[in-house]
Amino acid sequence: MITKKYVGFLLIFVLLISSCTKVDISFGNYYLDNNYTQIIKVDTFSTELSTVLIDSFATSNNGSLWIGSYLDPEFGFIKTKAYTELVPPAYTNTYANTTFDSIALIIKLNKKFYGDSTKVLHIDVKRLSDPISPYSTTPLELFNTQQFASYSSTLGSTDVIVRPNLTDTIAIRLSDALGKEFLNKLKDPNNTEMISSTAFVQYFKGIELSSSANSSIVLGCNDSLKMRLYYKTPSIYNQQATLDFKIPTDANNVYDAINRFTYISSDRTGTALQNLNDQTKEISASQMGNAAYSQYFTRVVPKLRFPNIGDVQKLPNFVKLVKASLILRPVQKSYTSILTLPPTLTMYLTTQLNLIGANFTTVSGAKAAAQTGNLFVDDLFGQNTNYSYDVTDYIKSLIADASINKNGLMILPGASQAYGSQFSRLKIGDKNNINGKLELQLFYITVQ
Repeated sequence: MITKKYVGFLLIFVLLISSCTKVDISFGNYYLDNNYTQIIKVDTFSTELSTVLIDSFATSNNGSLWIGSYLDPEFGFIKTKAYTELVPPAYTNTYANTTFDSIALIIKLNKKFYGDSTKVLHIDVKRLSDPISPYSTTPLELFNTQQFASYSSTLGSTDVIVRPNLTDTIAIRLSDALGKEFLNKLKDPNNTEMISSTAFVQYFKGIELSSSANSSIVLGCNDSLKMRLYYKTPSIYNQQATLDFKIPTDANNVYDAINRFTYISSDRTGTALQNLNDQTKEISASQMGNAAYSQYFTRVVPKLRFPNIGDVQKLPNFVKLVKASLILRPVQKSYTSILTLPPTLTMYLTTQLNLIGANFTTVSGAKAAAQTGNLFVDDLFGQNTNYSYDVTDYIKSLIADASINKNGLMILPGASQAYGSQFSRLKIGDKNNINGKLELQLFYITVQ
């Protein structure tokens, strides 16, 4: 009997000693002692998701132009026009006895495209009737919403099937009348139009490149396109020569510094985005099938807000938030090998007026680094394709200062994509979308 009591007392003593032993729980860089014994994960906090129509943006002199149109099932009919000035080389009076051969526009592609590369692209080249002129901005810029008048007749047209990864150049034969007009002016020793870039642009204001309504691809091209005049010099063999009218490159000349840009329009009729316009610039995901949309090139971007995040402090035994992760999932079947996802997505702080602010980083201070979403593509099932972000510091700031909770985060293409340099697009679900559920995962410490 004494032995049994002794064993029982010993067992109770061991249990008491064990209960007072410091237990370290590792969570990333956090080590919890016996005062913090449990980490809870919760993903039920509300995240407001919406789609915003942002203001116009500059497309001038960014290294590329876009030509074509495409009917996107999610974003509507998207159409582009490329505008550029052209100038002749330094004038020399050496054309007196030359004869005209032909003239062509030579377009160098940059292997970027949007749409179906197996379909025919129709391209029209028109002469501008109005000069290219910028808004009164500093620095001078041209925007995606601007257009300039052109003559109704075309200088030249072509129908091409482009293999974006193989086709380097498109050449479009232009009007012989234009080529002869140029050569006759070059022959005239009294001409004033060919003697300088400024004089030429006043005479020949530039060109517009556009496509027909039934085109199914938008092509990117370098801003090094040229109009090449072919002529023959007097000799026994009538030797052929060329003269190139190029895009101005003198960055010191303000008149030449705003000479090419891309106009982009989108007709969203019949899509979930059809009510998004300059009068209604923000629509909740709940009103668009529990989804938000992103295609910066057509001024459409998602916005996130966390209106009730301060309530995390009301959770039972809440002590401290240690980690917050945001998971964005593209809606299944909303993207294809043709309609691709953005390879990177960067978040920016925004205001109630949807003004784009500073880049959202992992941490503050000298070690701050932009997050790009860590895109994971589920090639097997497509169910877990996602972008993920560490939003710990941001959520902590919202908890600490409720007054900034009316602002939010805006999702844009990564800085390496130079915003409007590509057409990749995205449809993401909100927390109620079973085909692309958004998650805000919070990990916090509780007192046991």
